[in-house]
Amino acid sequence: MDIRLKLSEVFASKSPNAKLEDETKLEDLGLDSLDKIELLYAIEESFGIEFENEEMQSFITIGDIVKSIEKKI
Repeated sequence: MDIRLKLSEVFASKSPNAKLEDETKLEDLGLDSLDKIELLYAIEESFGIEFENEEMQSFITIGDIVKSIEKKI
């Protein structure tokens, strides 16, 4: 499974021009807090996983999300 490809598909709905590199900060994608929550729920649904609330709050970069997904699948 190509995590980054699948992530780019999910991100395309909220931030279509986003560069999804590990060091890209979520705050730099121009998403408001509601967008971020919706995005994380879409990621959960897409990958068939669940994030803990504390875990979601710790996501700073795309790399943080990728590492979490890798641990869960």
